[in-house]
Amino acid sequence: MAKQEKSYKDFYTDFNRGISGSVLFFYGDEDYLMRWAADLVIDSCTDESTRPFCLTELDGAECTLEQIIATARTISMFGGKRVILVWDFKPLYAAPDRAAQKFIEDKLLDLAAVRSDDYVILFTLEHVYKARMTALAKKLSAVRQTGYEFPRLSRGELRQFIRKRVREGGRLINDRALEYMIDLSGYYLRDSEYTLTELNKDTAKLIHASDDEITRDLIEDVMIGEGEKYAFALIDAVMEADRPRAMTIVQNILASDDNAAMRILSLLAGQYEMMYDALQLDRQRMSVREMAAALGVNEYRFNRAYGAARRMDLPKIKELLMELYDIDKRIKTGDMDKDVALELFVLQ
Repeated sequence: MAKQEKSYKDFYTDFNRGISGSVLFFYGDEDYLMRWAADLVIDSCTDESTRPFCLTELDGAECTLEQIIATARTISMFGGKRVILVWDFKPLYAAPDRAAQKFIEDKLLDLAAVRSDDYVILFTLEHVYKARMTALAKKLSAVRQTGYEFPRLSRGELRQFIRKRVREGGRLINDRALEYMIDLSGYYLRDSEYTLTELNKDTAKLIHASDDEITRDLIEDVMIGEGEKYAFALIDAVMEADRPRAMTIVQNILASDDNAAMRILSLLAGQYEMMYDALQLDRQRMSVREMAAALGVNEYRFNRAYGAARRMDLPKIKELLMELYDIDKRIKTGDMDKDVALELFVLQ
């Protein structure tokens, strides 16, 4: 039977019962939760006045296991436990030669097996290294009351996470707006880089931008981004042959940011590519959700592109895409100015 990973919930239970080990190893998808758990350990072992003398943070790419152990065994002049926080210890994601690996493995696993009242050594491996965990990392993760995985939250847990922060910020959010926020975030997309760190920042922006209730419209304004909204607005104006409105949008873009033209041209190409794919998948009689999943994109963003695509035909979208590719090439070779290129694309 496969080993059952211990999660952040298990850590919290063990921590509150006072039975967590003297060597801890946090790993997984959610750096935000790892930092939260690390702060719990630090706060429980040190007080604010002596923390600078009792807490040592080490760069795991540079330090050795001998340095970590020596630091842990240095007696604090101020009493209490010494806390050694090691970020991304290299042997946990990049194995050294066999002899060095065996030495480190023996020493570290022996250290993890002993409980000390004098120190806590905390190893954290950020999400970018999860897929590269070495044999040592896997063995350390299996040590009782040492290894804890911090995976992505379930949808129910994510709802609680958002609601708690909204409530603490003195705001309200209804169920439909909350579900829309989760879907729009792309948190559950395959290979998504959107984590609790980004979600926490977006939630803070929403709290700051609202007076009382966080609405669907506000969520869209804050989380979609001006560039993408400009791209959608431009596509709508171009498809409706509304050149005055399209040129007004372009002029607003160029007036606000000298480098915006290339970004908008890239966004336009991306939207037309998605529109092209949408019409191709539509032939297979797939649902919007199935098509979005097949492309690995946010369902809301796909639905916008799909709606626009249905008002055009495949040859026209292909023609516009080829034109955008040609514009990109001509800009990069110096044959065309980027601002002029955006204006010409819109005018024709």
